[in-house]
Amino acid sequence: MCRRGIEPRVGKWGFPQGFMELGESTRGGAARETMEESGAAVVPGALLAVYNLPGQVQILYLAEVKGTSRGGGEPPEVECGPESLEAAYFALDDPPEEDELAFPTVKWALEYAAAVAVPAAENGEPIVPQQRTKLVFAEEVAFEDETGL
Repeated sequence: MCRRGIEPRVGKWGFPQGFMELGESTRGGAARETMEESGAAVVPGALLAVYNLPGQVQILYLAEVKGTSRGGGEPPEVECGPESLEAAYFALDDPPEEDELAFPTVKWALEYAAAVAVPAAENGEPIVPQQRTKLVFAEEVAFEDETGL
């Protein structure tokens, strides 16, 4: 995870993230943003979640760290990029406190990964991506979770 060095939510923890380049796949964009923000070379794996929000769609993947801009190591050492204040690994059962997370989507993804996706992957079962949609009705906001978590 990276501690954000840019608005919104400077100083809060989130996943490496950003906008895709023209002609780039979502997996390619995820790998590029991860390298730019944490120095980690990753291979995106199974689709973890799709969050449909007003003005943006967030697509998150499970990924395997293959190395970093600093080389190998176990785990490979991460370093912050120009948009991050800090980069670090966290165990799924010991993430940053909720008030230190940059966005609700970070919390959703961490909870879903720990409760559903990672156990399924460890058991050789297919991963059903979590899908959430932010619905806005005039002044009212609601979240719809198609996966039941």
